[in-house]
Amino acid sequence: MTKGMWRPLGVLPAVVLLFVVLPATRFMSTRASTTAGDAARGDYLVNQVAMCAQCHSSRSAAPRIAGLPDGWPEEDFVRFLKTGDPGDRPRPLAPMPPFRMNDADARAVAAYLKTLR
Repeated sequence: MTKGMWRPLGVLPAVVLLFVVLPATRFMSTRASTTAGDAARGDYLVNQVAMCAQCHSSRSAAPRIAGLPDGWPEEDFVRFLKTGDPGDRPRPLAPMPPFRMNDADARAVAAYLKTLR
């Protein structure tokens, strides 16, 4: 075997580092800040997209937004935002639409609401 045949194997550790190790460490470091990022996205969704404060404020009869609804575990609230089905709880009154959020958006809204008091 010639010396040139082994050159590609000398690149292998660099390739593994670049395409396997670094992406994995990037994922781990971003997972730690996911809650803050989720809350920021939830803030945007609640206040700029869904416009929840139009009804959920001190100016209306709808409950004010501050945390998750009383007695709702986060998973039930996320499922409600994804399906529009409140389960065994009373249905929300009109004009609240039955949202069909994706999982990430529903979790972001829950993360944001948990920051409010």
